Amino acid sequence: MKTKFLKFYSAILSSILVLIGFAGCSDDDEDNGGGWAEYGTPSAKYKVKGSIVSKEDETAIQRIRVVMVETYEDKEALRGDTVYTDNQGMFSAELRTFPLEKVTFSIKVDDVDGEANGSFESTTQTVVFDKPTFTGGSSWYRGETEKDLGKITITPSTKTE
Repeated sequence: MKTKFLKFYSAILSSILVLIGFAGCSDDDEDNGGGWAEYGTPSAKYKVKGSIVSKEDETAIQRIRVVMVETYEDKEALRGDTVYTDNQGMFSAELRTFPLEKVTFSIKVDDVDGEANGSFESTTQTVVFDKPTFTGGSSWYRGETEKDLGKITITPSTKTE
């Protein structure tokens, strides 16, 4: 008799717990703002674009390496975006990182193709996104923002080998 009662009691408790569990699975949870819990880190995409031209005659230079690296307290991050200029000297680089009120990037410009398109000195430019406006964001992704750097002039190299 005792075994029969315990089995019946266990079945009743299990049924109640199942009903309570389903009731807690509502997607209309007021404590959660009416949606699902989200996990992740906020991020945003920062883009820079421009063109590389010779300081001598302002002609576009192709195959120039442009590296965009985030800097924080005068220290560079370990990751960046590396792109090369096209036939018109144009480039577009982007990095996805944590969205802050002020984000600083170093734009390093290097001639890496030797004498093929002329020899040019390396240069570094700092780009600051101060209180940027983001577009196209949703949830944790804030969207993207862009800066046009216009023409970046680089000096022909005077090295003779």
